[in-house]
Amino acid sequence: AFAVEVKLLGDDPDLKIGFSAEVEFLLDEVENALVVPLGAITRGEDGASVTVIEGGRPVRRTVDIGSSNGRVVVIRSGCEEGEIVLLARGGG
Repeated sequence: AFAVEVKLLGDDPDLKIGFSAEVEFLLDEVENALVVPLGAITRGEDGASVTVIEGGRPVRRTVDIGSSNGRVVVIRSGCEEGEIVLLARGGG
């Protein structure tokens, strides 16, 4: 957490000096990204991986991950859209 100063671009009579707000800042934008829940990622000596269902059985697959917002993570390679990805044990 850190303090920031925000300048409003318009007037809103409901906003008063001293009010607090919860704000999210867009730090990165990835178009057409494949994302999985952060809880689906496991990390080991060989890097990041997910467990997918292949032929009715769980299979561990190494993935190249990108940015994350703390809830989901971008999968750059190693997994495809439409695959069933399991949450890691204890993953939210």
